[in-house]
Amino acid sequence: MKKATHLFLFFVFAFSFSHAQYTWNNVGSGMSAPVSSLAADTTNHILYAGGIFNQAGGSPAIGIAKWEGTSWSPLGSGVVSGTAVSSLFFDGTDLIAGGTFTNIGGVLSKNIARWNGAAWSPLGAGLENSGLTSVDAITVYNNELYAGGFFSNSGGSPLNFIAKWDGSNWLPVGTGTNGRVLSLCVYNNELYAGGTFTDAGGVPVKNIAKWNGITWSDVGGGVFYTGATTVSTMKTYASELYVGGTFSDAGTTAVHNLARWNGATWSDVGGGTQYTGATTVSTMLNFNNSLIVGGSFDSLGTTGSNNVGSWDGSSWSTLGSGTNNSVLALESLGDTLYAGGVFTSADAILTPFIAEWMPASNTAITTSADEMEFPPVRVYPNPVYDHLYIKSNTETINKNTVYNFALYDLLGSKVYERLNVKEEIRFDRSIVPSGLYIYKITDSKNSIYKQGKLSFK
Repeated sequence: MKKATHLFLFFVFAFSFSHAQYTWNNVGSGMSAPVSSLAADTTNHILYAGGIFNQAGGSPAIGIAKWEGTSWSPLGSGVVSGTAVSSLFFDGTDLIAGGTFTNIGGVLSKNIARWNGAAWSPLGAGLENSGLTSVDAITVYNNELYAGGFFSNSGGSPLNFIAKWDGSNWLPVGTGTNGRVLSLCVYNNELYAGGTFTDAGGVPVKNIAKWNGITWSDVGGGVFYTGATTVSTMKTYASELYVGGTFSDAGTTAVHNLARWNGATWSDVGGGTQYTGATTVSTMLNFNNSLIVGGSFDSLGTTGSNNVGSWDGSSWSTLGSGTNNSVLALESLGDTLYAGGVFTSADAILTPFIAEWMPASNTAITTSADEMEFPPVRVYPNPVYDHLYIKSNTETINKNTVYNFALYDLLGSKVYERLNVKEEIRFDRSIVPSGLYIYKITDSKNSIYKQGKLSFK
């Protein structure tokens, strides 16, 4: 009976771990206003957030801030003159920020600028327009930086809604488009631009077009809607290009704000998104072998999902109970997914305008002491400044019960391990460099009992 109970508990735990191991949490105390863009420096484990906020974590940070695992901090003096940072792109060494501003960090920069980790600098004459101006999308194609948005020139030189940077100047991309470019993505060695436009390089298109480095061309008849149409986001997943926004048709295929392109034909994505009000897909991200989709919706296909969900190539899944308002940006660092937007809560947890979807720090199994498969273990403190303690309450279980402890960096490399532990580990934090780590506690059968994040200071 005891062996059967152990087996039952193992399967209950395995099911719970695989399906409910992630939870929504706040990121510090969040922001003072919506977050519209996110980018990650995976080498130094820094998350960058842009938006219309003036505080991050309760401290001054105007339009842009960075999160290094435990606290928010500004990037210089942030947006000095302007309204928002709406696009972010990390090129491997520097952060490129685009939006609606003319001065960032005290530097004259017209709507796009570079942060090298210490100071801001302009990118040439920037990108501007006679009226409303915004840089909404940034990416790299053929080793050149491209930007899309709502702009018409750089220092007086004509540019129609899309431009490329040669290291000194902004140059036109053919003759550009006749409307706003909201998203950029590289697929099959071509640059795809999405937004709200009907012409690209003189070629009739419908809100999406592709650039091969020389000419523009249509994408299977494009995507459209009887009302206002936008292509707000694009992402490659499972060898296809996924396109999201506000539209009802992709080529000759009926869709719901989300479609996929295989290089030749359009197809539906599990019924797309639905909402009782205005529906849109604003952002997408590859995470844990799935495509995460965020926006304004209350269902994905036939699955109820509040503003965020996961597609595995054939079906939809929820991320907890989602958020209470729109998700505008997604990014990941290690095993953690970050969402930014207009929402103020996720899973009914207070998360002002930004939240993290991360492994639960503890998964409990309720059973009697003599039937317990896994020892109750405490891991503290967090953050770790001096010593980390891992303690098992051996007074309530058989003295022969053991557990294993392992510590991994965010690339998945094991940096520390102790096997067959009966009581306590006292871990000197100087053994590993400062930063974020993942710990796992397993039983003698290598079944995970507990896992989570630890910050070493």
